[in-house]
Parts: sequence; structure tokens; C-alpha cells
Amino acid sequence: MKLKFLRLLPVIFLLLSACSENDNFGSNGYGKINVSISADGSVLKSSNISRAGETEAFKPEINQFSVKVAKKDGSYSHVWNTFADFDPDQQYVTGTYTLSAYYGAIDEEGFDKPYYYGESEFTVYDSEVSEPAVTATLANTMVAVNYTDAFKKYFVDYKTTIHSEGGAYIDFAKEETRTAYVRPGNISLELSLTKTTGTQTTFNPADIENALPKTLYSITFDVNGGEVGEGQLLISFDSTTESEPITIPLSEELFNAPAPTAKSIGYESGVSLNLMEGDAYTADLKANLTAISGLNEVVLTTASEYLISQGWPAEVNLLAATETQKATMTKF
Repeated sequence: MKLKFLRLLPVIFLLLSACSENDNFGSNGYGKINVSISADGSVLKSSNISRAGETEAFKPEINQFSVKVAKKDGSYSHVWNTFADFDPDQQYVTGTYTLSAYYGAIDEEGFDKPYYYGESEFTVYDSEVSEPAVTATLANTMVAVNYTDAFKKYFVDYKTTIHSEGGAYIDFAKEETRTAYVRPGNISLELSLTKTTGTQTTFNPADIENALPKTLYSITFDVNGGEVGEGQLLISFDSTTESEPITIPLSEELFNAPAPTAKSIGYESGVSLNLMEGDAYTADLKANLTAISGLNEVVLTTASEYLISQGWPAEVNLLAATETQKATMTKF
């Protein structure tokens, strides 16, 4: 009996050792993950997409990406601000998860502000190391504005402003050569021109409808195609555009027509009005608009996560607001 007992001891010690090692790794319903992240900065041109070739967006370092791991059933979610902070030794309850990698934010529009995003689904298995991988791609639309030499000679000053629906207003000053990153969707253009005589005008020459993410829209402003003659503004989208450029006569009426005016009442335009939560503001806040030639649209853009979550429109043409939009805005 004594001999048999001694023979069992090594086996018992081996079993205990194996159990101890598995517990340290994550047995009993736990596993680990080894995350792999890559970034794809390729961008298509807006015209003739199938054969226009590709360009490249600014691509951040992988360690600059934020990482989010969330369990599909909602029982766990955690964000690491940078991939460099991710802990590969952390253990996770077995189950199905979503891995997200992102850089920037869709609401942060402007120059040098790309927004990358990617996600993938993976499963954590008991006592195993899962290896989820995700590729983040550009989720913005890219817009570039170009002025030809003929255009620069015709005007002493000029500026293009682009505006994504519900988003920011971004100015391309006369010396601006960078590309802007904006949210996809409808993008309006506003062109401000000053002639050598000093006369000025600002108008909406064109819009980009249903702009796509991961796509570059390159807009070129020209005058007369560089030829001598009565002034005509030519607007083309990309060098590969097959259709005729948009043509707008640079008539005296265009420059002499009085621009609409806006007068603020109860507040100062461009200055923030700060209120504490719960406080009521009793003064009337108004904007009186005057347009001798009439108005086609009056656009109100609102940046408020709370209001928008309650149905308030992020952007609305007040002259064409629906009854539902009017009722929501009146309610608030």
C-alpha cells in the first residue's frame, strides 16, 4: 500500500500544476485577445470612379488609433484612447465581441482632420487567444479647391466656403492648398469674389449632392478657359469630368445686385450666449432678414446632440420646413 501511494504522488502534482497554469491563463470561461489594426488611406476620385485611379489620404500611425472592445450582449464595453494603451494580457469572458478602431471623429471637420473607422466581429473562447483584425478606412469625404491662373488674374480676392449638411463651414482662402475632410452627404459651395474695380459678390455656384465617403471631390474655378472675352466663370469637378463645366456669366448684375442682410436682435452675431442649465432666457432672440431679390432658402444648422436626439433637425431650410419639423421646433 505504501508503494502504491508513493507512485500516485507525481501524478497528483502534475494535475495540480496543469490546473494552476490554466487558471493563470484564463480557464473557467475566460480567454485573451491579440488585436491587429491596419489603416487603408486609399481614396477614389469622384469622376469616372471606375478608372480615375486612386489617391491617398493622410494616414495616422497605428498607435494613434482608439480601440473599443464591446460584448455583443452589452455586458462589457471599454475604450482605449490609443492602441499603445491596449493591454494584451487582459482576460475576457467567453462570447461574441465587436472590435472597433477609429481615429478622429465625423463631427470634427476641416483641414488635416481625417476620420478613420473600422470594425469586425470576433469570438473569445475558453482558455484560448483570439486574434481579431480590423482595417480602418477613411469615413470622410475629401474636398479640394483649385483656382486657375486665369481666375487669379481676373479677381483680386476670392474665397470658397464649403458646408456639409449639418456640419461645419470651411473656408478655402485664396492661398489655401490643403484638402478638407467633411462628412459625406450633401455639400454646398459658396463663392466670394472681388474684382479689380472693388465690386464684390457672394453666391452659391454649385452643390455636391450625395458625396461619398472615401472619395475626393476636386473643384476647379476658371475664367473663360484662359481665353480673352466676356467673363464667364467655369466650374469643373476633377480633371476627368466628361460633362461640360458649369458656366456662370460674370455680369454686372451679378456684382451689383444687393446682397441679403441679416440683423440680429437680442444677441451679438458670432458671440456665444451661455446659459446655466435650468435658467430661462426671457429676452427675444431674433434675426431679421432682408433680401430685395427674394430668398430661395434660409438654412438653420444646429449642433446639439440632445436636441437632435429628440427629433430636432440638424439642418433645415426654414422656407421649406415640413409641418413635423415646425412642430418639433415649436415644442422646444
